[in-house]
Amino acid sequence: MTETSLHPVDLALRAVTTTFEPSRADFDSARVMLMEAISSTLPPSRSRIRLLWAAVIALSMVIAFFLVQTTSTSPAEALVTELARVVETTDPLVIPDDLFAYTLTEETALGEVEREALDGVEIPHDSLAYGLPQTRETWIGDEGTARLSTTYFRPVFFSSADEAAYYAAGLDQQDKIGETVIETQPDASGILDEMDWPTDPAQLEATIRSLVGDTDLVVLETCLKLLRATLIPPQLRTGVLLVVAGLDPELVDESPDGAGTFSVSFESPEPKRWTFTLDATGHLRFEELILVDGDPARGVPPGTAEYTATYTVPRLVDGADLP
Repeated sequence: MTETSLHPVDLALRAVTTTFEPSRADFDSARVMLMEAISSTLPPSRSRIRLLWAAVIALSMVIAFFLVQTTSTSPAEALVTELARVVETTDPLVIPDDLFAYTLTEETALGEVEREALDGVEIPHDSLAYGLPQTRETWIGDEGTARLSTTYFRPVFFSSADEAAYYAAGLDQQDKIGETVIETQPDASGILDEMDWPTDPAQLEATIRSLVGDTDLVVLETCLKLLRATLIPPQLRTGVLLVVAGLDPELVDESPDGAGTFSVSFESPEPKRWTFTLDATGHLRFEELILVDGDPARGVPPGTAEYTATYTVPRLVDGADLP
């Protein structure tokens, strides 16, 4: 029997046993084949009964495939959810009275100075934009007091004219370029103390939207702020990750140890793409917010990072290196 003379049931079975995923057209085709098999002029026999059952099975396999596809989660959502389950079983960070929780952050944020604030220095754009790199070391004691050491590095400019205007206006002194600033904060909890955050994902997302707005961009921004907090308890971190999983992230990369890099794209009010990395224990290790179209009014080219940062996992240290 040649391929073109196969019975419709055989064709249906071959359609659903191929290594390719069946399409909607395959579904319709299998249904038509089933009807043809039912209305076939074959005489009643065991052979025909077997053919009818084969047609039913073929159609059922296609239907089952679409049901699975409809109810299944994306790889990104599945991985973030799995990381949330890992966090759920971890112990909270407890700081003994003779130790400190230490973290290191390296970040570059896009700074902006309006033309009017440049004391008459001419610039080719409506405002002066530049990237300001810095590193920040943080030591948090058992009573929540934080010691911070922040070093500011030479800015990154988008043109030589921007660089000349920056130094002509004395902005390097304002930004403390080349300096290390030491400060003490009486309470390092920050965003954690802004309110009593619920840990249930649905309630947490509703709370965030009621506070900052009903767009996924500001929801993700708040979630990442919470994940940055050194003392965030496991139950809240679990809830935050489950909220993130529901924001339709895309999986950029998955490491063998279970870590993953994800991205979420936004179109309004301007195209942006947020990329972030979670390690195998669910800690935020990297994030980057990209201005997809840049900002021509400020001379910012497409694909520029509005903010980029790397973070270390909190670890307990003694006070030997405390500034």
